[in-house]
Amino acid sequence: MQRNSAWYGLTVAGLVMTVLPACVNRPLPSFVSLENPFQRDKVNEDSFGPSPVEQVEMLRRLANEAEGLDLGRQERVSQDLARRVSSEADPHLRLEIVKTLGTFSTIAASQGLRTALSDSDTDVRIAACQALGRRENGEAVQMLAGVLGSDTEIDVRLTAVRELGRFQSTEALRALGSALDETDPALRYRVIEALRKSSPHDYGGDIAAWKRYSLGGNYSPSPPPTIAERFRQLF
Repeated sequence: MQRNSAWYGLTVAGLVMTVLPACVNRPLPSFVSLENPFQRDKVNEDSFGPSPVEQVEMLRRLANEAEGLDLGRQERVSQDLARRVSSEADPHLRLEIVKTLGTFSTIAASQGLRTALSDSDTDVRIAACQALGRRENGEAVQMLAGVLGSDTEIDVRLTAVRELGRFQSTEALRALGSALDETDPALRYRVIEALRKSSPHDYGGDIAAWKRYSLGGNYSPSPPPTIAERFRQLF
């Protein structure tokens, strides 16, 4: 399978400049030439770079090392990964790239995740939503709200609802409330579960009450009638 040359730029610019200094005591895979990623393995003249499986291994190692990198290196690697989201043809690799991007708190990483929200593969979009749910900022809320309102796959929208439920902001509550008008019962149920996390009251299945809460209204539901009151209502 032909491999995109952009990946090799990531291998050199990303792994050599970032992971290698952080992992000097850990041997790097012998399958890649760090000086020239296009150089063939002398043992196997037919090889010409890391396979998809090996690339996944690199990405997972990079994700584990992300927090230990300085901000400059994080930004450079994030830029490489963000470009790779757009250029990689293999959806499985795009999925791993998005997961790795989710470990970086940089502007480039956010831009890469925004790109991933429009990916043709459902799993890639779901992974992007999950990564955004771990970001505590208004931009993540805005992107998740956009997914909830526009994505055509129910699994992606359900993921967006769950991740929006992690935020306590007015914008997140309003985005969730807008989905209460949907006809899909699974989506409405997930929205109520998300709203319940931040609500001081449980409105049960009262859609109108949850809608009011999402818009800033907050009231105590009436207590259920006592046995004596229910008995009197019979006569």
